[in-house]
Amino acid sequence: MEQAEKEPITINILPFLIEALSIKRSIRKDIDMLYELDKYRFYKKAKESEWYNNLIVKEGDIYREVYAKKALGIILCANKDTNLAEKFLQILKKGWPRAFSYVEKHDNIDIEQYIVNLNSEIDNMHIDIFNSELAVLYFLAINFNKKFVINEGLKVLEENLLQREKHYLGLEPTSYSFDKLPDNIKKYAADLRKHIFAEIGKISTYEKLFDSDVDIVKREIDFISFLFNSEKLSMDALFFENDISKKDIIEILALYYSVFKNIDVESATKHFVSGTTIKCLLKAYKQVKTYFFEHNQETMFLEMERRDEEIEKLKSENNMLKNKISELSQTLADYKKSLENKYLQEIKMLNKTIKDLKMQLDEEHQKDKELNALREFMFSLETKEVYSNSEKEVDLSSIKGLIAGGQETWQKELKKSLPNFSFINSENFDIKVLDNIDIVFFFPNFLSHALYYKVINEVRKRNIKVGYISKLNKELALEEIKRHV
Repeated sequence: MEQAEKEPITINILPFLIEALSIKRSIRKDIDMLYELDKYRFYKKAKESEWYNNLIVKEGDIYREVYAKKALGIILCANKDTNLAEKFLQILKKGWPRAFSYVEKHDNIDIEQYIVNLNSEIDNMHIDIFNSELAVLYFLAINFNKKFVINEGLKVLEENLLQREKHYLGLEPTSYSFDKLPDNIKKYAADLRKHIFAEIGKISTYEKLFDSDVDIVKREIDFISFLFNSEKLSMDALFFENDISKKDIIEILALYYSVFKNIDVESATKHFVSGTTIKCLLKAYKQVKTYFFEHNQETMFLEMERRDEEIEKLKSENNMLKNKISELSQTLADYKKSLENKYLQEIKMLNKTIKDLKMQLDEEHQKDKELNALREFMFSLETKEVYSNSEKEVDLSSIKGLIAGGQETWQKELKKSLPNFSFINSENFDIKVLDNIDIVFFFPNFLSHALYYKVINEVRKRNIKVGYISKLNKELALEEIKRHV
């Protein structure tokens, strides 16, 4: 195929490159190692990018989102860092050796021929893997200033990248949603909703669906519930507070009608139950991802740096005040007789300022302890733990503790093993319960904001040690308590 000049096409390869890096499991350790070299700089740079919370980053699982965001920060910083760029290229070479070798050996990059060479593997290659192969090839060709052979393969690839870029930027949305449903499909869905509710009653919350005694609904719920049980999860515990909106129901039933092209009430009811459960599960998973990225270690970097800056500022001010005291003391020696009262009073004021600053520092240290406890709690959520009785035995009988949060039945079970512990789950408690307490544990899975802030304020006043409990299982919860006392 003739190699010729063509009209320039502007494609932002960045989103497709970070997508490729997030998919390739074999290079995740390499990304981690590179990221650790300057993780705060990478995190901050990624956070400033328009792609940080884009659909292409967030549409996969947590692991893909983690590595997409790490890759985003690394790539953006590598643009102006030659040493970092070289290390990044070595990761690409390890992850895509075929594409890297092809670009190194050829001055003219033939996308069509490259795809032909992949022909024996394409049938067994996932579309994401195939897209990542071509995205990396395209990036490397541009990075090494290679020319493209103009043919149908290049045209299709660039058109695909442009279309996907527009989709992720919201310029050409193609995803399924209520707002894009045709009116006639919405009408069929609304009719189905009316017929289903006539058979099983109006469903507006997950609790009503879960407690339904209609046979067809109950069978579907029992089936799905046992699937959850097989993974040691409670469907009721996950969804019991969820509302089921009319919009959600129309989306589910419209999709049912679009796929099956019928309005059979019994069949539609089964898909309504399973579809509603899947909707709830997807929303719960999105909530978990949101919580994870709001509270993981990278998110804490900015807060930790701010605290460090505040502490350093207070230390600097404290040193300045000490220097001023020294100067005033010298002046006092020179003018002691005439100015004694005036400067003694000023020294008292400065000492009070120092005392106030020390109190502020002590408060900051207490907050740091709380952050450390919270970090340990977040790490325990990310780490799978199993019960082990091989841990060193800790005698809890001498520990006077308090547990805030948790359902009453859970607290009663723990009370059997923690006779010296106090338990509260409502903000309406007497603060005297915190007198002489050695340590306070929070159970965030069942803890109101009002209760947390009331307890934490008293904890800070009394300088009480803080810990967090993440396990519902009694034995695992006791292990967490033992590790913190």
